[in-house]
Amino acid sequence: PKLSFVSEVFHPMVELATGRVDTGGCFPKWHPGKDYASFVLPYLHQAMVKRDFFIEEARTPLNQQARDLFLEDPAAFAEKAAECAQKSLQQVYHNNPGCSLQFTKGPVEAHDKIIESLRTADTSYAMEDRKAMLVDWFCNHYKNQRVHVGVEASTVETILLPSAKQ
Repeated sequence: PKLSFVSEVFHPMVELATGRVDTGGCFPKWHPGKDYASFVLPYLHQAMVKRDFFIEEARTPLNQQARDLFLEDPAAFAEKAAECAQKSLQQVYHNNPGCSLQFTKGPVEAHDKIIESLRTADTSYAMEDRKAMLVDWFCNHYKNQRVHVGVEASTVETILLPSAKQ
């Protein structure tokens, strides 16, 4: 599968012109039925925050300028990355047609729980184990909640979680 940002992201693993993310380090071969789009999220989170992903020599960066700036002037890199993040926040719920994952304003509490689970994942485990732990956590956390799964006109699968007010 392809993973791309729809807004500009200034990061060595993200191709600036297209927003394409290099997932080959974690998923050199995709196994349908074994690997799921949700497995990419912990990897993506780590790629955005861990220094190893910025300086990794084994993989050619998709954005050499971002890598060079990170190594030569970390403060300037942080400023450029922050500018991109601010622009991205302006279109956080803009969904391009045909994208597999669609983002909507949902219950803040549910989003916060998922983000917290990603942030507190024990990085001493292998990526395969962390993927399994996230899926287990997600399934266990939401197994007793009523959810509506529907297919929208664009045939994108959505999971709508009820808000606490309903």
